[in-house]
Parts: sequence; structure tokens; C-alpha cells
Amino acid sequence: MNKPAFHCKRMPVAKPRWVQRLARVRHRAYSALCGGVLGWGLLCTPAVAQGVLSKSLSSADAFHDPLAEPLASGRPIRMGVQRGAVPFAFESPNEKNTFRGYSVDVCLRILSLLFEEQRKPFDVKRDVHFVPVTSKTRMVQLLAGQIDIECGSTSNTPERRSMGVGFSSTLFVSDVAVLMSPQAATQARTLAGWVNDVRKHRRVVVTTAGSTSVRHLRELGGQGTQRLNVVLGNNHDDSLSKLIAGQADAFVMDRGLLATWLAADKRLAGGQFVLSDWSIVPGTLECYGILTRMGNPKLREGVERALTQLRESGELAALYGQWFEQPLSRRNRVLDLPPNRALNLPISAHLSRVFITPGYEACP
Repeated sequence: MNKPAFHCKRMPVAKPRWVQRLARVRHRAYSALCGGVLGWGLLCTPAVAQGVLSKSLSSADAFHDPLAEPLASGRPIRMGVQRGAVPFAFESPNEKNTFRGYSVDVCLRILSLLFEEQRKPFDVKRDVHFVPVTSKTRMVQLLAGQIDIECGSTSNTPERRSMGVGFSSTLFVSDVAVLMSPQAATQARTLAGWVNDVRKHRRVVVTTAGSTSVRHLRELGGQGTQRLNVVLGNNHDDSLSKLIAGQADAFVMDRGLLATWLAADKRLAGGQFVLSDWSIVPGTLECYGILTRMGNPKLREGVERALTQLRESGELAALYGQWFEQPLSRRNRVLDLPPNRALNLPISAHLSRVFITPGYEACP
């Protein structure tokens, strides 16, 4: 009697743990980009996400292993910065590939302290590489390894934290306001009056793709015929340009950004644009933090350690005063604001408490 043939079934080989973790990071990166797009009912795929990223890359901005600790890599720290998030992060008009701003200065001071801990000299030109990001791409660029840290005007939200990014404690506190054309401001003494006017006249409202204002407007507008007529700018400059050109009647964004543009952008001068004194999300604050990856615990913990030191020494409050309250130097000039003029944006009660109370957070 012949013995039955023995069939050997090949067992699947388990992928190394680091490969599995990297796959999860890539998935989060695609989800991060799609999250902002799907909010308005558009489709997004990994191929689309990769296409968006490839447009933002140069030969100097190659991706690195997102699981490797940046401080131990020996290469420059890649700092993600927005070009038009004044006065938090913006490209210097006089120095190519150089960025300035309140958030940028805070991050540079943090990196200086971390290098000091390692007993290494810190030189910005040698040890930092600035990488431009937008509200739409900053999460995916961070998660996929194009940047190591993001310093700008990024609000700390539970949805973003669930993607696998870490936020530092708060640098700035704002609310979401509306910058309106004169025609759109006539019936806008209250939030309800503004919303009713926008619906009645089918006014166009612009905000920046990838910002938290996208979600706020979607929730405010509701469904069906009640939905607001919203268009998305590719970045803050694009959104502001639509308002100035008359392609939109109102620009919804964080108050700190809108107030800066109103004070310092010559295109708004004399146009009688109005900044609302109410928020489209009453009782809700936007708390900006420094972004790092959850997969880089040494950098994330180092950022928080250094930030605590800056807060306790009073240096963080001093940096705020330098950018928002005191006359700006020619080197730190914001948009069209004349040298030695101040933005005159005094510190809020919420942010003041953040600076003086250990462990206090204004946002959940």
C-alpha cells in the first residue's frame, strides 16, 4: 500500500517588528492627509497622498526613518515651518531658506538647550534644516519622516493626537474668529447674525485646507440647505488672497493669525475689513503646541523638558512679548509693518495662566 503523499504547507513568515511599525506610521500618514480632505466629502487614496507629498519635496528633503531618534542621527534636525503663519512661522524676506517667528524662536531655543544637555555646540545653519509645510501636509510629512519637528500654529486636538503625533504643552492660545469684508460685516454683530447673513446671501466663506477651522465650519453649517458655502485655500496666503480679491466674503481662522494680517498686511489697509469680536466656536480655544512623533520619545521628552525650563525661567513669556507686544526689529519685521512698530497683541488671560501655572492646560 502506497503511503499518501505528504504535502508541506509553507507557513507565513512574520515580518520584523520594525517593518510592522513603519507600515503603521505610513498608514497614519495617509490618514492624516486624508482626514482634512474627507471632511468636505472628497476621496483620498494612498496614491493621492503620495502625489501631494512628492510635489512638496526637493532633493534636499528626502524622507528618513521615522523611528530613528533625530537627536542621535548626526544629521541636521528637520524643522517643519509654514511660510505664511505670521508671526508664528514665516520665511524671512531678506534671507533665503531662513524662517522666523515666535514658534520658530521657541523651537530654536529648545534645540539649543537639548544640544547643551549633550555638551554639543549648537549652530542654526549647521544643525537645523528648515522644511516648508502647509496645514494640509504637515502631519503626513511628520509621520512619514520628512520632518522631525513642526513649529508653527498647529492646534492640539484629540483627533490629531490619535494619528500618532505628540504635542508639547501650550505655546499660544487663540480662538476661531472671522475676518470679513465691509459688506459681510453689516449684519455680523453676533455669531447668529453673521451665520444668518451668510446663508441668506449665499456668501462665500474661505478657510485653509487642513486647519481645524474646516471642521468647525462643517459643524456650524449643518447639512442640506443649511450648509455654509465654504471654499478651501491651499495655504494661508491663498485663503487671504481670495478674501482680498473678492472671491470670498469672509476668512475663518485663528484670531492671532487674522489679527496679525489685519495689522501688518498692506493689502488689507484701507479696505475696512472687520475682525469679529466673537468666536465661531464659543467657549472653545485653540492651543498651539510643538509637534513631534510618538515614535521618537527622546526628542518628545526633551522638547517638553526644555519648554518647562523656558516657562519657569520667564524666557517663554519674554519671547511672546518680543513678537506680539513690543516694537519689532528690522530683522523680525512682519509683512508690511514698518520697523520698530508693534503688533500690539497683548497676552490673553488663558495664555498668561499657561505661562505661570505648572501643568495647567487651557485645552483638553
